[in-house]
Amino acid sequence: MRVNQFVRVGLSALAGPWAAGQSWLLGYGIRVLMYHRIRSTDAWDQLSVPPELFSEHLAYLNGEGYRVITLDEVLLLLEGKRPFDATARYVAVTFDDGWRDNYQEAFPRLVRHKTPATIFLVVRELDRAEDHPGSGEFLSWTEVHEMAGQGVGFGSHTLSHALLTQVEAQTAAWELSESKRILGERLGHDIKFFCYPKGDHNRAVLGLVRQAGYQAAFTVKPGANRPACEVFALNRTEITARDRIPEFKKKLQGVYDPLHRAWQCYRNLRSR
Repeated sequence: MRVNQFVRVGLSALAGPWAAGQSWLLGYGIRVLMYHRIRSTDAWDQLSVPPELFSEHLAYLNGEGYRVITLDEVLLLLEGKRPFDATARYVAVTFDDGWRDNYQEAFPRLVRHKTPATIFLVVRELDRAEDHPGSGEFLSWTEVHEMAGQGVGFGSHTLSHALLTQVEAQTAAWELSESKRILGERLGHDIKFFCYPKGDHNRAVLGLVRQAGYQAAFTVKPGANRPACEVFALNRTEITARDRIPEFKKKLQGVYDPLHRAWQCYRNLRSR
């Protein structure tokens, strides 16, 4: 067993009772899963989950009684506009960036398992894909429209995947408002949800997201979401190729949340 695997096993054994106690006291909450790419790779890629494993994840959610819900339903529950069942195991499925394999590999599996999902799009990548159809790594508008017709939701991930705390406020506001406008015009409805590229945000950026007219926004901070939480800084749990069903189950239970939060804090301190 590799050292990092040994550490994960040890920490999960310690954190398991903590996760169970938290769920007992506070309820399971809503766990939003974060995927990027659904594809097979020869080498380890943190952003990629093999298609067969993704199918196993969806089958597990459906078979074990999880309530897989849309982001619209997430918002209604968190804002108290729909009764929140503290004993229910709510899950939502999201994808970042708008990779083309979301259409090729994830989409047919989502349809097969009748699982709702939302994809956060980098708008300029869709424009490039439209100029060179079938040749790029990102979704085209045609593919987006086909998926939308089958119930897949879409949100904004900015125009250019800009890290919003590292650009001028005027630029950040443009990235937020213009991506929202273009997506809304293309899809024919208001765009309610935003996802921070790499989870990068602060109080000022959070305020800009509100001003742009979004109704909720998602980070990369792990953990469940519960009523009365900040809907412009919602937690998500990253899923990777390492998450075979035993590990996937632990992530759904929140076993790794303390470890992942500590690791994120460490990385943030190192980057200063």
